[in-house]
Amino acid sequence: AGNEVIKTKDNWNYSRSVLFTLAIPFYHMGMRTTYSFNDRVSVAGYVVNGWNNIVDNNSRKTVGAQAAFKPFKSLTIAETYLGGAEQKGTNDWRHLSDTVVTLTLTPKLSLAGNYDYGQDKQSGATVQWQGVAGYARLQPSSWFAISPRFEYYNDRDGFTSGMAQKIKEFTVTGELKHKDGFLMRLEYRHDFSDIPFWLKNNRFIDHQDTFTIGVLYSLSSRGI
Repeated sequence: AGNEVIKTKDNWNYSRSVLFTLAIPFYHMGMRTTYSFNDRVSVAGYVVNGWNNIVDNNSRKTVGAQAAFKPFKSLTIAETYLGGAEQKGTNDWRHLSDTVVTLTLTPKLSLAGNYDYGQDKQSGATVQWQGVAGYARLQPSSWFAISPRFEYYNDRDGFTSGMAQKIKEFTVTGELKHKDGFLMRLEYRHDFSDIPFWLKNNRFIDHQDTFTIGVLYSLSSRGI
């Protein structure tokens, strides 16, 4: 699920999005089967040990399904559903719907969008979270790319972040790639919330700015 993965080299930005961090699971342990009807339509099914669990924390499995459509060579739409009991001591199901759309406008310009909606139970009440993220990647040359990202996340009940809030985030990442396997990313990120959420100088504030320099090196002959 999601437009991003754990390995940063496979993402357009160096940092992970709020959606990746809060809205969806990082990993699964279980089984997956896939089937391609043709080069435009494929489906997948999952049976796993819950969200971020190697060993299940209850007696119920989490199930999932995914459908991917490619109506045009440049456009891909993927819809994923995950459902199952995720908390100890209860059989209440957690539901997640994840939609990812990617569009290659030109060989040098790509766009992506991601929408997540989740629902669970807490103390007998329904809790919800949802968010949307937009991505772009402009690569004018083989060694340079720039990738902005903007997202909005509504943790209505504070279930995923610990506090009921609405978070927005903007990131811009510059990428320099060397043919010998080096990849450098310079990134600026601005997070802001409608409540004080980040700790700075012993007090909570409603925004934070982050500057990051990341360097990756691949030992593989295929490079990064």
